Amino acid sequence: MKTICITSYNVKERIKDMREYDEINCSPEFSVVQNLEGECEVSFNSGEFKRISERSVVLIPAYTLVRVRHTPSTVSGRCKELRLTMDVVIDGCKMEDLYAFPQFFSEDECEKVFVLLNTIKDNENVFRAYSNLYRLLELMLKYAKLKTEKYFLKDIYEYIISNCDKQMKVAELAEAIGVSEPTVYRMFAQVAGCTPIDYINAYRLGKAHAMLGSEAEMKIKEIASSCGFDDQLYFSKMYSKAYGISPRGYRRALNPKEENATPNSAERESEDDFDGEGDLN
Repeated sequence: MKTICITSYNVKERIKDMREYDEINCSPEFSVVQNLEGECEVSFNSGEFKRISERSVVLIPAYTLVRVRHTPSTVSGRCKELRLTMDVVIDGCKMEDLYAFPQFFSEDECEKVFVLLNTIKDNENVFRAYSNLYRLLELMLKYAKLKTEKYFLKDIYEYIISNCDKQMKVAELAEAIGVSEPTVYRMFAQVAGCTPIDYINAYRLGKAHAMLGSEAEMKIKEIASSCGFDDQLYFSKMYSKAYGISPRGYRRALNPKEENATPNSAERESEDDFDGEGDLN
């Protein structure tokens, strides 16, 4: 390692005064997140959920698909986190291209990170802020491992975003980034810890979940189609498996007043947005 440069950074505190909630995000920057109040469960690239206690620190490489289930603190009744995002270039390459990082820090290291993050957040002197950023980066690199494969998830992610509404095959992903199909499978397993199809479905479901809440005028079948699900029953089953509730059930939960509204069969058929609730356990 010859040169290392933090080209940009942002640190902010987030507070949510609400009941349990889910969120899905995929940042184009490396993130260091410390959970300050409440508890949460975190899933990386559609993998298993891991419980995160207060003061725990999570390291999230750029373009990692993250789903978080937040549970407010029993004391304050809220969720609170401190999030640092940054771009780092090492020897002319992005840090994530060269190093793989652990997902979590040990308890002792979490306390060090807590002090550094707060110092960075509260320090108006940019030189001192960057000094502490490099101290944090030194701590992170202490536990990082040099990658043996080219970091490629950024190109894949951009391709998936551009073609989310279309049917995608692994062969097309391979052609898009100029590698073979076996290489795509191997690199997904190494970098993302899942198969290409699992990653695509997780992204599509995350986008559909957000649209169900924000696009109230769109029918469920239209949302499913815009996210690449031509078979709405399949979409409903996948969504229910991921979120523990059907698409229609989620919309009803967001708008309780609609719970009492029971459209007749003709109206329901004209909407053509049956989500398969009756076929699921």
